[in-house]
Amino acid sequence: MSVGLTQSGLWDDSQVIAAHQQDKQGEGKANPYGQHFDGAIRLAFVLDEIVEGAGKAGENEDDEQQGKNAHETDRSAKFQSIWITVSVHLLSLRMGKWGFAPTLWPTLAALFFFVLTLWLGNWQSERADTKRALQGRYDAALEEAAIHVGGMLLDRDSVLYRRVEVEGTFDDAQTILLDNRVYNGVAGYHVLTPLKIQGSQLAILVNRGWVATGRSRDLLPQTPAPQGGVKLVGVATDPHSRYVELVRGTSQGRVWQNLDFERFAANYGTSLQPVLLLQSNQMEDGLVRDWPRPDTGVSMHVSYAFQWYSLATTLTVLWLVLNVKRHRDDDR
Repeated sequence: MSVGLTQSGLWDDSQVIAAHQQDKQGEGKANPYGQHFDGAIRLAFVLDEIVEGAGKAGENEDDEQQGKNAHETDRSAKFQSIWITVSVHLLSLRMGKWGFAPTLWPTLAALFFFVLTLWLGNWQSERADTKRALQGRYDAALEEAAIHVGGMLLDRDSVLYRRVEVEGTFDDAQTILLDNRVYNGVAGYHVLTPLKIQGSQLAILVNRGWVATGRSRDLLPQTPAPQGGVKLVGVATDPHSRYVELVRGTSQGRVWQNLDFERFAANYGTSLQPVLLLQSNQMEDGLVRDWPRPDTGVSMHVSYAFQWYSLATTLTVLWLVLNVKRHRDDDR
């Protein structure tokens, strides 16, 4: 027995190490899942760190992108605010509680119509000056000596509204009546008769004067022309009247609504002077010869110019008034 103890107590180190290794292997065989559990826990920690790192990186990228977007939005907002400020506050003046701040588009619209009305007013003023000069020439022509009408064809523009005199005989068979001519509120006719010029192959159409219509239009007034040779004095006018006819007839009889000089000249057998003579000397024929003074329409153009200038002034006043506003007290 003592020999056995001695032998067991005298084990060498190699035997002790081998026995310890066998114990470890036995523990491993007894719990094989422990090692896998520890490895799984360590792997889970690693994955969690990776996921957490990726999340932080994504958050950083989102924060960076949001920062860029916020910066761009801020720049856009600043640009829009600057544009709005420019468009709204074209000019800003303030004096006490009152401010003057016109906006862009209403100002441009007001400027456009102001320039337009001002140009139209200037145009009418120029037309009035032209007509005024023409009126002065006509008035001076009435004071000049009368032109004798003979066998030569007249230049219409050079003798317009000049006093003329002519001798000849009336062709009463070719007399026409211009309808709807009013004198002192009474309806009547103008009596037109061609005069064959003495010693010439030409004739001149003469407006002999006005005659009342009478009680019935079915009965035309009797306006016989003087017989034999006569001497007439009057004013040369333009025979081309301005009018509009809805129906153009080839023949109008004795009563015409308007004078169509070309048609009358074509139907008449003798060549006519290119003017219409307004007879002024009196004869015993019962016709009224109260001719109005030649008028070139100066007053009409002056009134039109005044209207356009008034509109331009009104636009300016409205633009000023609508852009003046009263501000509230900033201290309240």
